[in-house]
Amino acid sequence: MPRPSSRPMVTGTVKHRGMLYTTSERCPVCGGSFAAIRVAMSRLRAEAREPDFYVRYEPLDPNLYHVWVCPHCGYAAPQGAFAPLYPDEKEKLAQVTLESRQQAAGSGGEAKPPEDPGEITREEAIAAYRRALELAPHRRQMHGIAAGLYLRLAWIYRRAGEEENEREMQARALEEYLAAYQGEDGLPGNMNEYAVAYLIGVLCLKTNRLHEAARYLGQVVHARTGTGADPAVRKMAQDQWYELQRVWKAASN
Repeated sequence: MPRPSSRPMVTGTVKHRGMLYTTSERCPVCGGSFAAIRVAMSRLRAEAREPDFYVRYEPLDPNLYHVWVCPHCGYAAPQGAFAPLYPDEKEKLAQVTLESRQQAAGSGGEAKPPEDPGEITREEAIAAYRRALELAPHRRQMHGIAAGLYLRLAWIYRRAGEEENEREMQARALEEYLAAYQGEDGLPGNMNEYAVAYLIGVLCLKTNRLHEAARYLGQVVHARTGTGADPAVRKMAQDQWYELQRVWKAASN
């Protein structure tokens, strides 16, 4: 695989030059090709890691580039979910995106494919996430996809210091992770049940649902060896368990 530096680089600010590059991608809904922006992660610095798997990178936020939007039909999805679709998914999404384009054309607001993709603003990224969330219900793993999108939106708002928006996205992410964990449409991405249970526990703790936090963190803390619980995730769950005890003690004083 060629190094990111050998690929077409995105024109951007001097500060971010060499950190973004493009690849040619094909939309799984309409089949159109477009230049998708990727982040050269090796060029970034990890400044901090937080319990909900958030990693603060500098000097740019890779979460802004997590969602791709097809400039031809308007299909939007996380990069990892921008893959061939089941026939029923493709048929429904083609119908929904067509209706969206027709509605936009009727109002005079039809978007044009960008000729030269460049850096994405936070507002553009949030709009892409919201478009992907509108389409997520038409995917088989709708809860897992939506959960990840809401969680990353929470991270984007956290980076911007918008605490109210962050809390709202955390609450929505929690509901989607719970639906994915308890349902039949599959767990999010490549996460196993213990990683999802841990994340649910963390989000419960962040949203002050303490009894549920204890339930889900406890599932990971007390998991038996060989059950699939990653040792690193178990250690993180233990740390959050101690944090939960601290919160409970402070609330009782």
